[in-house]
Amino acid sequence: MVTTAFIQKAWRKTKEWYQISQQRRKLRCLGDEILKDIGISRSDADFEANRHFWDISRNSDVTMRKAQTTEIASVAKTECQVCWL
Repeated sequence: MVTTAFIQKAWRKTKEWYQISQQRRKLRCLGDEILKDIGISRSDADFEANRHFWDISRNSDVTMRKAQTTEIASVAKTECQVCWL
């Protein structure tokens, strides 16, 4: 019972880290015009994109919250085909 709960919690955390990593990668690929449209400066985007995947601060994560509300994923697909830096 405890083992199952631990595995489920670890799986959820792994998925969360993966999603954060993907969002930050996509944020890095967005152009300046799109960042301006969603109210994020290039320096904010670069700062957020360079954070480690495990560096999740819910209270001070303003950049990603702004970006998530504008659906980075759909924009990033068309904006950046291959951006894996």
